[in-house]
Amino acid sequence: MPPKHGERERERGKTGGTPKRERGDGPRDRERGGRDRDSGHRARSGSRLDDTSHSRRAPSKERERQPSKDKERPRMITFRTGFRNTIYQVLLQRGWKETDSNTDFDFNWAGVEWVREHYDHLHMKEHQRINHFRNHYELTRKDNLEKNIKQMRRLMTKEGIHNIDLGFTPGTYTLPVEYSLFTEEYRRVNEASAPGETVTWIMKPIGSAQGKGIFLFHKLSDVAHWRKAKKQTTPSREDEPEDQVHTYVCQRYLDRPFLVGQKKFDLRLYALVTSYNPLKVYVNRSGFCRFTFQRYSHDIDNIDDTGMHLTNVAIQKKEDDYDPSELGSKWGLDELRQYMNTRYSRPSVDQCYALINQLIVRSLQSVARVAIQDKHCFELYGFDVLIDEDLKPWLIEVNASPSLTSDTASDDRLKKTMLHDMLTILDMDGILGDTTPTQVGSWDLVYEQTQPIQYSAGHFQTADRRMAAPQRKKIIERVINGGWINKNTSYLGCFSDRARSLGDLQRQRERDRAAADSDK
Repeated sequence: MPPKHGERERERGKTGGTPKRERGDGPRDRERGGRDRDSGHRARSGSRLDDTSHSRRAPSKERERQPSKDKERPRMITFRTGFRNTIYQVLLQRGWKETDSNTDFDFNWAGVEWVREHYDHLHMKEHQRINHFRNHYELTRKDNLEKNIKQMRRLMTKEGIHNIDLGFTPGTYTLPVEYSLFTEEYRRVNEASAPGETVTWIMKPIGSAQGKGIFLFHKLSDVAHWRKAKKQTTPSREDEPEDQVHTYVCQRYLDRPFLVGQKKFDLRLYALVTSYNPLKVYVNRSGFCRFTFQRYSHDIDNIDDTGMHLTNVAIQKKEDDYDPSELGSKWGLDELRQYMNTRYSRPSVDQCYALINQLIVRSLQSVARVAIQDKHCFELYGFDVLIDEDLKPWLIEVNASPSLTSDTASDDRLKKTMLHDMLTILDMDGILGDTTPTQVGSWDLVYEQTQPIQYSAGHFQTADRRMAAPQRKKIIERVINGGWINKNTSYLGCFSDRARSLGDLQRQRERDRAAADSDK
């Protein structure tokens, strides 16, 4: 039986007003709760969390004294990945929660196949991040990499800019479509070579990895069958016919590499791009070297010995001398730099590593004009670099999904450290906020454009075609060179005081929060 009017008045007198309504019961509370959830997502992406900024009425003094629940208990970050290697272990170590949803995630470490299948149909929310740009293949497919670098060379030549070094890739041709150009270069090189000298070339499928399908040759007849190919095809899948003609790149083989103990090696380096326009590039200090187990010889009789010429771990594991112990077939980049300092002058070694930084940035600049910029995307690239006997670094290829499987204990430590610091840069935990430090753990910021660049038909819109040539040239040079943090210095292989670097970031973040709270 409902209470009478007098009883309601007496009940109101006991409580001093109307009965208190629980938070979330009314429509305004439900609306405010939805906004609070959105603010929580923004806080994870680095924005300052302000619990009262979305309230329609001023908070009471009692509510102001209440500590923020979000600050006491951060929201759980959810991740999605199909990998079960070091990235999966690192995500779990950070306390993130796994989900199998293709849409409801905060962080997605996906394979390129997932991006190809789902990206165009996915409308991502403000806070969501994914580890590939839509057209990452503009850099990571061997033929596209060379195409974009050549286009940038042509642009620089057309504008009369000759002080930007883009000669960091060996002569490269895409077969079968550039077979005629290749044959002309083949004959020209052979005519210019010394008597008795044999010029070697290397053929690589454009979409394969782990050394599959690669072979060396020195006779034009070895690739004559490519002339019969009528069309260019895309990278093969496992279910395609074996006799299908696929596109290869043909490169001048670097037969005079820098050797350690008479063994050939290449470098695996990590670069992180958090934005293409404006371009922002980090390079990790802790790459590694991959060695062959056989002593190197450029004798033509060993041209078919892939174990001698290819440093891929998948190839070296097949060698009888492969050692699956702590060091395996790898050196840390710090060990290589120390070794090089004992063989060459310090300035020569420093210049070599500075050139490596430059080739990483220049290759990324060459694709920036065609890359599809998306604030939800980032990319961890694996750069493969070879140093020749003159200490000149050469870019061999770029990997969109560098292997994160650990073969040894040292490999496991290196990759997990690199991934933890990468996630700190991405700031899903809200540690960095709006700051852009030049060092985050083992990562160094090497290039950051201050503002986006407008491109039009392969040209910089910033430099109008109606401008006088000297003025246009000066603007383009400033655009290309304006983002260097320190162009002539590289910390590759140098010691990284991670504890101090990350501690400084955390203390700076706490000071920023304290200053923001005092301004309220």
